[in-house]
Amino acid sequence: MNQGKSLNLVIMVVSLLLLLISFCYDTQNTFLIIFPSFLILLITSVPVLMGREHNVFSPLNYLIYFIFLNLIVRNLYIIYDYPSESYVSNIFLLFKSKDTLVKPLVVMLISFMSFTLGYLFYSRRRPVRDEKLITWNSKKLNVLSVVLLFVSFVSLVKFIISSKVNILMLTLQTFSAYRGVTKNLEDYDAHGFLRVLIQLSVIVFYINYIYYKRSVKKTFWNRLFIFLSFLISILFFFFVQSRSGVIFIFINCFVINYYLKGGRFSYKSVSLLFVSIVVLFSFMTSLRGGSGFDLKEAVEDSLFTILDPLVANNGGVDVSKTGHIMEYVNTHDDFKYGWGYLWLGSSFIPRSIWSNKPVSMDTEVGMKVYNAGSYGSGAVPPGLVAESYWNFGYLGILVVPFFVGVFTRVLHNYFRIIYNDNNKILLYVICFMGVPYSCFGSSIVSMLLGVIYLFVPLQLSLKFITKVEK
Repeated sequence: MNQGKSLNLVIMVVSLLLLLISFCYDTQNTFLIIFPSFLILLITSVPVLMGREHNVFSPLNYLIYFIFLNLIVRNLYIIYDYPSESYVSNIFLLFKSKDTLVKPLVVMLISFMSFTLGYLFYSRRRPVRDEKLITWNSKKLNVLSVVLLFVSFVSLVKFIISSKVNILMLTLQTFSAYRGVTKNLEDYDAHGFLRVLIQLSVIVFYINYIYYKRSVKKTFWNRLFIFLSFLISILFFFFVQSRSGVIFIFINCFVINYYLKGGRFSYKSVSLLFVSIVVLFSFMTSLRGGSGFDLKEAVEDSLFTILDPLVANNGGVDVSKTGHIMEYVNTHDDFKYGWGYLWLGSSFIPRSIWSNKPVSMDTEVGMKVYNAGSYGSGAVPPGLVAESYWNFGYLGILVVPFFVGVFTRVLHNYFRIIYNDNNKILLYVICFMGVPYSCFGSSIVSMLLGVIYLFVPLQLSLKFITKVEK
């Protein structure tokens, strides 16, 4: 049995055990909330359990890991009022009863069934051909690294200055405070273009990282570029409070190593990665103003408490925010009829040019559903199910996930053999591996923007440094 299927079976067995144990303590809520969550996990896992080719980090398996974390574990937190009854009521339920989660869970179950059908519907495989030997020009790689790092560093400095931060008064907490918060839409500026330029350092990091891993002779410049690009990236992610940006650097490096080793990993390394992610996520959460989480107190209380920031939030594939968004749309008859997807085009227009440009759906959810009082903080990604319902009603929760399932299978088929191709490994891991999870956890529009901003500079960079040997 391959590792992808065996790891999936482990998750299924653990989920089933949690379900059975929960039945002993709270039969009603377990049946109404945890059992549908388990069905979602089971239905999504069907193609993996039936197939033979799924590696550990196929797009579908990658989504399944987050379903387990965001639905099974998180919903257990909810029904048992963990970390506290007031926290669950305030963050997840918005002071409503737990019964309100039943309807959105059923809707999500139907959506994931449609997604799985779409995945199984598309079975055409791309034929495997003899690929030409692809190598990188080391001199061009050095030139590329210098140029992109310079642009990234200058953009980071300009971004910090534009945030009106007093450098002399910076502390670890204030360095990671909210930026650009305002109550007036005309004054709101996320500096999106600068953010894109700063993240060129991420591309430099991954390219040099894989070059370092592949090369027999390690050069000083290669190590220097890895260090500088990592430093710029981490500083930026801390500055804008992007916890996901930090942890995904470590996750992506782990996945890159997995493919460089021919699709092999050890459970010890997975455990070490998970612990590192939990600690990093908890540490960054403790720096957030108003988070109410203190890492030192959590460690003194219980080691399991440091899991709270990773689990007890409404990010990712979350049933509670899906229910609240659906209720808002029904109450205000605010269906978008597809207009929500058109924000993708307007997102490329700077707010300095179009001051009244509509806000993203993430910001709209934060303002309308969660009553955020200002722009620049409180944005909540709707997730694919809520986004589909907001645009097309019940028809949307059937049609949109179906086509996302088809596209997920297309990605799997195209990238199913990439072990010997550095370019494909980078394109897959950085741009496409997380597409289905980004759709279900964030939105199609956010996913497309994220892919575009990474794929275009990465593809151009690879074309510049790649030489094909006949």
